[in-house]
Amino acid sequence: GCEWAAKLDACFERMVSNGKCDIPGVVALAYHKGQRYHKAFGFADKETGQPMPLDAQFRIFSMTKVLASTVLLKLAEEYACTGGCESVDAFLDAEVADLVPSFKREFRIVSVVGSASRASEAGCAEPMESAADIVKYTSFLTGATYRLAYEMRPASRPLLVKHLMAEASGIGYDQWADIDLW
Repeated sequence: GCEWAAKLDACFERMVSNGKCDIPGVVALAYHKGQRYHKAFGFADKETGQPMPLDAQFRIFSMTKVLASTVLLKLAEEYACTGGCESVDAFLDAEVADLVPSFKREFRIVSVVGSASRASEAGCAEPMESAADIVKYTSFLTGATYRLAYEMRPASRPLLVKHLMAEASGIGYDQWADIDLW
């Protein structure tokens, strides 16, 4: 029997059926003592009743930082233990470009330099001066659209491994940014 699998089943069933919990669906994948657990619970679309498929894709956004930080700390420990660097702290202070060749490039920093003017529902309230220093931004939380004035400058210091673990590492999501934010 798989007592641990039955416990997971019950937990996920409670999670998606609890009215206080706003979780319509879950896909779980785990391994325990050589046994694989892979199940879907709840709905992909609660309104239409479409069940959650096993191969559903989710946008997890900033949760990747938790995974990346865990992996980086494990790598730091292993790298220090194998003599790759003198300590975990030394690994965390290493330049990313020394470890990942694609990071050997100039990074540019973006800073907002002016207060944003609110744009109209139909588009910008005023014409855009230059795509190089004004960007239209729509808040995904409020739906409000703003015009942001910004400047770009070369980074004054290199990107370090420990920066990748920060909540503000500056590496944006590809679909929203073609600039570095840190």
